[in-house]
Amino acid sequence: MEENQIVTWEAYDKQDKERKVDWFWALGIIGIAGSVLAFIFDNFLFGVFILLGITVLIFTVSQKKRKILYKIDHQGIHIGTEFVPYTKIVSFYLDETGEWGKILLHTKHPISPIMGIYYEDKSLGDDIYEIFMENEVKEEYLVEPISHQIFEKLGF
Repeated sequence: MEENQIVTWEAYDKQDKERKVDWFWALGIIGIAGSVLAFIFDNFLFGVFILLGITVLIFTVSQKKRKILYKIDHQGIHIGTEFVPYTKIVSFYLDETGEWGKILLHTKHPISPIMGIYYEDKSLGDDIYEIFMENEVKEEYLVEPISHQIFEKLGF
């Protein structure tokens, strides 16, 4: 591989999840039941919070997916308009077990340190690996946080 190679690809910000009308009904019923219970136990603020949370969740899940341009170069990773320099990356792991390949990055971000980036063409994995090695990013076995895995299983 040549020095300072650039790898670019376009991918969607999230994978398609097939959600039927029943999924939305179940989410709505759970939210309304939770808020009714909160109201019964005189916890009005929590009841309103549950209703607002369910409403925001339904609107967020209903949004169309966006196509984002990803670029990995000698400076770092460009994710659309966001930039993550190599100095903010602790380690990486390439997970190619699923239908799509996924780059898991352990960053120095305090709130969400594990970041997942999908790529459809699994042949990019070798080029991505070489670029990370050239820039002395440590390879480490990483797993997505359990909360991300639960949300994926529930269809979020």
